[in-house]
Amino acid sequence: MIQLSSRTRGSILVLVSWVLVFLTIVSLSIGFLVRQRLNAAGKIEDREKLRLIAEAGVKKVISIHSKSGKSQPYDALNDSWSRSEMEFKEVRVGDGTFMVSHLQSDDGDLSSDAQLSLWYGAVDENRKININLVSDPNILRALIRDVTGLDDQEAVKIAESIFDWRDEDDSRHLSGAESRYYESLSPPYRPKNAPFSSLEELLLVQGMTEKILNQLRPYLTLFGTGTINLNTASKKVLKAIGVNDSIVKKILSYRRGLDGKMGTRDDQAFSELSSIASELEQKSALNDDEKTALEASIGKGLLAVKSTHFMIESVGTLDHKKKTHLKVLCVAEQNGNIVFWNEKFLSD
Repeated sequence: MIQLSSRTRGSILVLVSWVLVFLTIVSLSIGFLVRQRLNAAGKIEDREKLRLIAEAGVKKVISIHSKSGKSQPYDALNDSWSRSEMEFKEVRVGDGTFMVSHLQSDDGDLSSDAQLSLWYGAVDENRKININLVSDPNILRALIRDVTGLDDQEAVKIAESIFDWRDEDDSRHLSGAESRYYESLSPPYRPKNAPFSSLEELLLVQGMTEKILNQLRPYLTLFGTGTINLNTASKKVLKAIGVNDSIVKKILSYRRGLDGKMGTRDDQAFSELSSIASELEQKSALNDDEKTALEASIGKGLLAVKSTHFMIESVGTLDHKKKTHLKVLCVAEQNGNIVFWNEKFLSD
């Protein structure tokens, strides 16, 4: 039997101790990496589930709108795709629920200072003004002035600058801005001279601020054919496109039905443009001036009773992680084709 000196035994003990420390560190590191990978895998799995849940909300809107589109020649705010708690509030799908909702005011106006309520359903993009297709700067001027409270001079400057930004030439409107203005800024940049790709792009336009954009956002769109749905448009949009003030009041009153509220079962809707005057007169008589003004508004080709695009905001939530969400914001065409999609994962 080999006899080890006390010094040798001490060295071996130290070595074994270091080996144990090393193995402990390696074990802890491996355990940490495994836990990290398991957590990452869990988050990926959660995100995939949430995506499917939120997507189910989108598909439900498209399905419901497809059915209503086949049964009626118009779109209105009391249609199920626009407002239905039963269809869109905390609907169960697998391990979670989806909710499709948006904020809207009962008087038909969407704005930051309005009395807003939560509606369960999608938003009609044809209730808004298409900034790429609007043909008259005065429409934007009127909207900007009415929504933001800016004076006419500032409203004209922003409206004409929007037109200058999107047109192909470098000739500016009287109060607008082209290359000379933008290249004098720090840092300098050039106007796009092409259609807008997003509403956020408006922040590059002369006179536009984040506050003004947030006020205007509910009334502007990049989608649709440029026509305004008379059954869903807000009073601010109707006034901006030149509909006579007294007629706007009668249109909104007609749409609200007997209970005086938007989006409820007794709402009335215009079935076709040619019958607007006769349908309005069922509730309130039109004088000769109003009839003439209404015919002029219809003659501009800006009004419709059917919509082409809808914005859907669907939020998916998991049962075991109530603070974890995936929000899908998309725009669908009348035929169900998705033309815009954005999703955001929010986790605790």
